[in-house]
Amino acid sequence: MRSIRTHLTLTLLTALYILFTISSAALYLFVKGVLVNQFDESLVKKTLAFAGMAEAEDEDGVIRIELEFTEYAIPEFQPSPDAEFYQVWRADGSVFARSPSLGGEDLPRIEFEGEGPSIQDMTLHNGQPGRAAGVWKTPQGESGEDFRGYDSNDPKNRLRIVVAQSKEPLNRALLSILVGFSGAGLLLGFGLIGVVTLSVKRGLTPLDRIANKTAAIDASDLSHRFVTDSLPDELVPVCTRLNDLLDRLDSAFQRERRFNRDVSHELRTPIAELRILADVALSKSSEKWEFDESQEYFRDVLEIARDMESLVVSLLALVRGEGGTTKVEKRKVVLADIIAQAEGPFLPLAHDRNISVEGTIPSDRTVSTDPSLLLGILRNLFSNAVYYTPEGGTITYGLESTDSNSVFSLTNTHHDLTEEDLPHLFEPFWQKDSARSSEDRHGLGLSLVNQFSDLLGLEIETSLPEVGLFVVRITFPATPE
Repeated sequence: MRSIRTHLTLTLLTALYILFTISSAALYLFVKGVLVNQFDESLVKKTLAFAGMAEAEDEDGVIRIELEFTEYAIPEFQPSPDAEFYQVWRADGSVFARSPSLGGEDLPRIEFEGEGPSIQDMTLHNGQPGRAAGVWKTPQGESGEDFRGYDSNDPKNRLRIVVAQSKEPLNRALLSILVGFSGAGLLLGFGLIGVVTLSVKRGLTPLDRIANKTAAIDASDLSHRFVTDSLPDELVPVCTRLNDLLDRLDSAFQRERRFNRDVSHELRTPIAELRILADVALSKSSEKWEFDESQEYFRDVLEIARDMESLVVSLLALVRGEGGTTKVEKRKVVLADIIAQAEGPFLPLAHDRNISVEGTIPSDRTVSTDPSLLLGILRNLFSNAVYYTPEGGTITYGLESTDSNSVFSLTNTHHDLTEEDLPHLFEPFWQKDSARSSEDRHGLGLSLVNQFSDLLGLEIETSLPEVGLFVVRITFPATPE
């Protein structure tokens, strides 16, 4: 693919050349029309002037037709390379007068109707291209009255007057103009190449700077941000999006580093415990263990294995969700049944910790969802609520239904969450420092809740509506009929 610089340069040059060509052609045609009109007007004026000098005279009863202009040696009609021509014919076609520039030859006769003037192209007697104007004229006396025996309305008394001129001067002028336009086009072309190339280069300089700065960004340091104050308006949205992207990448890299660190931390403890148990088992391999002692030993091993299995299963679920390999099979389910399955396993623990769990869900409310993923979401929410609610606290839940959607809310009391903690709740392995003492909590539950909610198209939000209360709200879209 061609570069933007090359594409813009060629496009601008082509467009400017086309515009110049069209403009030059239009201007040339306009100038040509003006010159031709002036040429024709000059011919018409001369022809009408000559026609006005045709007079009839009565000399002792003899009618004579005279052309006053034939009596003067007009320079334009004398023999010369740029001479002009005139010729007058009687109505019967005989020649009445001709200009000296014709040298005794005749102009080609032009046919026209009406009195004229009529303008036509012709080939002159000398072979040059020419243009002629012709009129019919009936001479009259000085008083404007007819003489006895002379009728000015009689077509036989009319004269055909034609004035012609070579088009060579006009053609030379038009050729000079055309050559001038062509020369100006060549000079303008070379100038345009330089101007357009420089303009495109200067115009793309900010983009080149952005490209260089982008190439210099390293994964080890994502602190760089693009300054948009001095950028052209067209590049401000691009740099703003790049800054947003860098923010997200930096945040993702930090989460990844924290994730790796926390995975190592979470797995190191159970692996160390298994290693210690294995060492103890090897050291006592030659001794005879009591049954109760061996039972306790293997219960510890089983508990550690289950803990590790839970952690690995949660990690695999997160990885599958991020990779898009989790299958989602939606169907209509009764929401009350799913919630009952989700809270059931945690009710005994809530009872032991003197935590009140209260809530009702309409038995006829259905939603379209994947029941296994929704069950995973609700179990993790109830698990978090029971484990992190202080002893003697309360957990309540309910459902708000409208025509467009259903909103499930779960509220529990707490003693240490703040507004600053809310954005971190769904990050893998994130826990408040005070919760680190809980060895059976890995900080993956809400991460799975967030990921499963995205897969199901659910909206989830958390809030602290008042001191000591934490609320999770899940919005279900309307179930299609």
